[in-house]
Amino acid sequence: MRALAVPLSAAVSLLVASSPVAAADEPQGSAIHTIAAPDEVEAMRYPPSSVRFGLVGGGLVALGIPYGIGALCASAWDDVPGSEWLYAPVIGPWVAFVKNDCAPDDSGCGAIMVMRGVLYVLGGLAQAGGVGLLGEGLLMTTEADQPTATVSWTVVPTTTPQHTGLSIVGTF
Repeated sequence: MRALAVPLSAAVSLLVASSPVAAADEPQGSAIHTIAAPDEVEAMRYPPSSVRFGLVGGGLVALGIPYGIGALCASAWDDVPGSEWLYAPVIGPWVAFVKNDCAPDDSGCGAIMVMRGVLYVLGGLAQAGGVGLLGEGLLMTTEADQPTATVSWTVVPTTTPQHTGLSIVGTF
């Protein structure tokens, strides 16, 4: 069977490589799209700084919920080998996955051990994603907020050869 695997995979690769590539046809009578002049559209190079709060909050949630669940499981089943590592964020589920084994008083835990391993991996991925979101929110480059227009006015004395009085000066 192994002797057929290499020629069979080579034949499948050759068939896939030689098949015609599907190309999208342009629709007949397609509308002409106009693009605005560069001075009409204000292009942003980076996201606004308000995005930062959502990323940091999402990162804290994505890190905190799986960590909290793992810590609760570690305190509830402290006799399971490797469970003490669940108190360590991000790296803990991976070390617990490596040390995953049956508890000393439980000899037939094969299916439970597999399920626990799957949950360790999911918890580790979720915590790593939370750290990634948190780091992105804290370290990303954002556009500076546009200065808000302020309206101010003041009354000043005015003296000219023709009159003396008060004037109102302001910025709008």
